[in-house]
Amino acid sequence: MRQVERIVPGLAVDAGRPVSHRVRAWALVAGVATALLGAWAFFFPQSFFEDFPVEGAHWVSTLGRFNDHLMRDYGGAQVGLGIAAILVALRRSSMGIAAVMTGFIAFGTLHLGYHFTTFGLFAPGSAASQAIALTLFVVIPFAVLRAIQTRKESEK
Repeated sequence: MRQVERIVPGLAVDAGRPVSHRVRAWALVAGVATALLGAWAFFFPQSFFEDFPVEGAHWVSTLGRFNDHLMRDYGGAQVGLGIAAILVALRRSSMGIAAVMTGFIAFGTLHLGYHFTTFGLFAPGSAASQAIALTLFVVIPFAVLRAIQTRKESEK
């Protein structure tokens, strides 16, 4: 008998059932993107601070002084989360993907919430771009979780 777990309210995940290729692909994309951004922040913290997401944008540097330790801690954490997402995507584990996507949602929601307080410091186009990008880091993991749930419900 397979174990069914609840990761978030209303979402039951069959721990033993492999996930679809689409779900795995989204988890892999999220993992690779996160690991690459984290590697940039960890290995080139000054560049990340000044140039994220592209040279001249100043999305990070506008918000305070450079802190090498903070940039490297952030980068290391993002590399770790990205690698976890990549590994569970490769293992085809619905439970693992659900757990990592829940972590992405938690981080993304807190990150977006903070940035709602800072959008006024940026030009309107830059603030809108940040809002869209940060929202995607919540919506995509949520959609992956929903796809796991939708697949399970359609198999009943």
